[in-house]
Amino acid sequence: MTSTVFLDLIFNAGLLLGLAVVLDLVSAGAGATPGVGRRWGGRLLAGLAVGLIGIGLMAAPMHAEPGVQFDTRSVLLSVTGLFLGPVPTVIAMVVTSAFRVWLSGAWVIGILVIVTSGTIGLIWRSGHDRLTGQRRLWSLYALGVLVHVVMLSLIATIPDGVGPRVLNQVFLPVILVYPFATVALGLLLSQRVEREAAMVRIRQHDVERDRLIAALEQSDDSIVITDASGSIEYVNPAFEAVTGYSREEALGNNPRLLKSGEQEDATYRAVVADAAVRAHVARPTGQQAQGRVAVFRGRHDFPCAHA
Repeated sequence: MTSTVFLDLIFNAGLLLGLAVVLDLVSAGAGATPGVGRRWGGRLLAGLAVGLIGIGLMAAPMHAEPGVQFDTRSVLLSVTGLFLGPVPTVIAMVVTSAFRVWLSGAWVIGILVIVTSGTIGLIWRSGHDRLTGQRRLWSLYALGVLVHVVMLSLIATIPDGVGPRVLNQVFLPVILVYPFATVALGLLLSQRVEREAAMVRIRQHDVERDRLIAALEQSDDSIVITDASGSIEYVNPAFEAVTGYSREEALGNNPRLLKSGEQEDATYRAVVADAAVRAHVARPTGQQAQGRVAVFRGRHDFPCAHA
């Protein structure tokens, strides 16, 4: 009997992870907006999605007794509370509770399991966020143990001797399988959260880059950006106006082409040392012009407008 319980619980845990992976792939393929969970619409959708996964898990349970079923909704809701926060967790708890009532049987205990699992995940959230490395793994495992010790304690209260009888069947399989399922689902969700955070940072960097490019383009100073070897990668419109060189003519050349010979070498060395100085520059026509010029060498954190 114990081996059958093990297999049924492992099957339901595998179903949980499979549904979570499918949801991850579908949301990624649909171009889900990074950080969507931080907005109310995204939180609502996340809660409904978790609730639907919970319904799928409860539709394929392990029946220990008539009306007493085991599935991994406790894993799902505790990890949801841990990573997605209160709004999606509460929505998912409401959805799964409604379905558990519809299934009848020991639905009161079922709802208590739902509520305690999500609540423990939410409480665990603040401490878990401060951990790094292997400590986060141990935190996930400890969460899985605590949630399911509480769940088993609730199961033991089912009257007419049903609770102790069920507990005798499922205690060992649950306490061995469910904490590892918690770790696996937690790792999956944490990777998704980290991926979305990285995408948010990339988008923020793109916004900052666009602002910087706009500032460079509108500057009255001639600005040149080179690679580490000194080849010009970017010039702004003021450079074209002061020097007479078009952007196409300047790209790939060395800032030495600006040297007119009218000033000391120290002036031109300052120009190529990330300092904006007023200098005489040689124009392609052979004439000379004067203006403020700054050359930034090998600064890979500067974006190039032509890239």
